[in-house]
Amino acid sequence: MRSTRSIHQRSLVHGVFTAALFAALVGSARHALAEPAFDFTGFSDTGVANPNGPGRTGGYRFAVSQDMVVTALGHWDRDLDGIEEDRPMGLWTAGGDLLALVTMPAGTDTTLIDRFRYYQLSHPVFLSAGQNYVIGVFYTTNAGGIAAGVQNLTAVPGIQFLNSHLSAFGPEIMFPAYFGPGQNDPSFFGPNLDVTPVAEALAELGRQPAVSFTGHTPIGPQQRTTGWNFTVDHGMLVTDLGLWDRDLDGNEESRPIGLWDEAGTLLATVTMPVGLVGEVDGNFRYLPIDPPVMVLPGQTYTIGGFYTTSAGGLAGHVTGLETVPGFTVGQPVTNQDATFQKPTTGASGFPGLFGASLRFAHQDVCPGFDDNIDTDNDSIPDGCDVCANADDNVDADADLVPDDCDNCLALSNADQADSDGDGVGDVCDVCPGFDDNVDADADGVPDGCDVCANADDNVDADADGVPDGCDVCPGFDDNADADADGVPDECDVCANADDNVDADADGVPDVCDNCPNAANADQADTDNDGTGDICDACPNDEDTVDADGDGVSDCNDLCSNTDAGAVVDANGCPVDSPDGNTIDNNTNDNGDPTTLVNPDCGCGTGGTVMMPLSMIVFAGMHRRGRRR
Repeated sequence: MRSTRSIHQRSLVHGVFTAALFAALVGSARHALAEPAFDFTGFSDTGVANPNGPGRTGGYRFAVSQDMVVTALGHWDRDLDGIEEDRPMGLWTAGGDLLALVTMPAGTDTTLIDRFRYYQLSHPVFLSAGQNYVIGVFYTTNAGGIAAGVQNLTAVPGIQFLNSHLSAFGPEIMFPAYFGPGQNDPSFFGPNLDVTPVAEALAELGRQPAVSFTGHTPIGPQQRTTGWNFTVDHGMLVTDLGLWDRDLDGNEESRPIGLWDEAGTLLATVTMPVGLVGEVDGNFRYLPIDPPVMVLPGQTYTIGGFYTTSAGGLAGHVTGLETVPGFTVGQPVTNQDATFQKPTTGASGFPGLFGASLRFAHQDVCPGFDDNIDTDNDSIPDGCDVCANADDNVDADADLVPDDCDNCLALSNADQADSDGDGVGDVCDVCPGFDDNVDADADGVPDGCDVCANADDNVDADADGVPDGCDVCPGFDDNADADADGVPDECDVCANADDNVDADADGVPDVCDNCPNAANADQADTDNDGTGDICDACPNDEDTVDADGDGVSDCNDLCSNTDAGAVVDANGCPVDSPDGNTIDNNTNDNGDPTTLVNPDCGCGTGGTVMMPLSMIVFAGMHRRGRRR
């Protein structure tokens, strides 16, 4: 049985778990094993620092009604925009013994849960049931404030708020020993903590023997307690005590086993019965201790068993000795009294007198592989490394895939789906169905989705969504195309028509071409009659006027009043009359055989026309009159 002193001593034990236990708790936190101790909804913020002088530590005291493990310390982020300055945070016993100290970095790099940002402890801290603790943050400015007068405060089972606390003003963090204003009101929630009940943690963890060995020299003590000393370089949680069973044929006698601290306090004890009792691990049989015991750096501990006979013996001068990381085997010890008590007398056989031993809480991080082989030092054994040669614990998007092996760093995608197999996860694939890594023009747009091949898709001076390198109509909106011919309106050669139809290939669309069947890129039209010079029958006169509607322009029409429906020749005259027409109402042709070139047509064809003698005389008189 443990004495009252040992129980009290254990209640004040503080320290850290093994690296394996820490890895287990951190990993389990992703499965909601660890959770914030406190939460609230309403609050009023206040400041605790002296604006004109040194800083101050503010926080609160809380009670623990079941054994807990603290995995992280948190800091209130009122506006969810990051911590305003680097701020030291501490966790103390009610008497002021420092259990943990971290500096919460400024900014937003730490984990945000509700309105608190959390910084994981490198070594989780053990909180003992029935004890009170104090947590605080050191403020040099009041920026960001501290939550006071909180409303709807809730706490995880096993944790209870007691009082707000403050320290004296000073240049650095210190134990906040004084009650704050309105001490019993839930206030000064600058800090918070992430906790896990020990019972839950142990249910998730395995056990790891402190020592193992291959060879030994048998030693047979009688009527004495014999064992060995040890130290640790980080806190470890002892879960079992055991005895060596050399031939694995059972224990020869009932033997008490004990664990003592440096002061001689018995921290834990079990009695190993005769026979095949206890869990076999290597060549030792183990029994659990309840509750488990923390062993801490800075102390020397002793493990020993009481032997009344030499049956079964002890293992001395062992070879092939292996220990858990951070564990150091010390001097073999014994006593001369025939009682069960801490052995203190040095003995021979180093390293040895391994009769009694112990096991620690341990997470088998990588079942089936050696947990001690960790090439990249990320606390994940090589056999279970998600991302070899990189830190598996760096996971910005919290999708359980380490950043160095995550195919989508910016967005959470635990399934790492990558439909097109380009190494870029579907949730952040720039160009689904194509290889995001192929980008010939190096514009950041994969070739499969490149708007403008061999040009920078990001340069778009007129902001029309068409990169400059492929802009059809620079300076204007390429998307405005009323006639849907692929040529934007502002650069349309022929509005409301298809610019791409160009029979003579002169660059002028047919609908707007003044000579659609003969190439004339310059569209020259000397007489401005809408017909290009290259195909203008009368390039110096208007040749689009046709008064009698016979299809021959007036300028070229030698019979300008041809009856409607008459069939005419190239000169506009009816066919089979005296001048070639059978139907003839032409006032200029009465069958007179006189032939004259039409004097009124500037682009006559050189043909002749029969005119009456009276018209010839009239024309001559008219000309003589004009000469006068």
